[in-house]
Amino acid sequence: MSNEATCIDESIYSDALTRGHRYTIIDSDYKNSKIRIRGNNNRIRWYPLGCFDLNNEPVTKLLLFSVEDIDDELDAPLDIAEVNIRLTTGELRWCWFVTPVGALQLDNTDRIHNLNVRFQYDNQHLIIMNKLTYETIEYALRHIDSQNKLIDCTLHYAWVEDFK
Repeated sequence: MSNEATCIDESIYSDALTRGHRYTIIDSDYKNSKIRIRGNNNRIRWYPLGCFDLNNEPVTKLLLFSVEDIDDELDAPLDIAEVNIRLTTGELRWCWFVTPVGALQLDNTDRIHNLNVRFQYDNQHLIIMNKLTYETIEYALRHIDSQNKLIDCTLHYAWVEDFK
């Protein structure tokens, strides 16, 4: 086992850990599932072992993204946006960002028989926010990536050829 650990999940420690960064292990307590490292804030402390990969495998991260319905940061907020994502591995993925108003506009909502109720379920690639702009989408993607949840919140997108 190496004396280094690679952060795979910043969890609640975003002020001290950076996903993908390698840290030197100062001490370990594997019985209690924690390691002691010096974080980005220069503070030495114990962190949960689940935040790290001890094999120092490369961490797949968000490389870039494009928002289908927003041309630049000056556009007015949207209610629905399709987002294409390229990971550091080259894999392409996608997801939907919607506001609560936008969720009502989606074609794939189910209706409860004889009731005027629409609902969504089982859509891992649907992210709901109260406001959609390029900036809020970027912040959300970076946060989701820092929590090691980007793969869970997106779908593989094999048919994209013109995404750069």
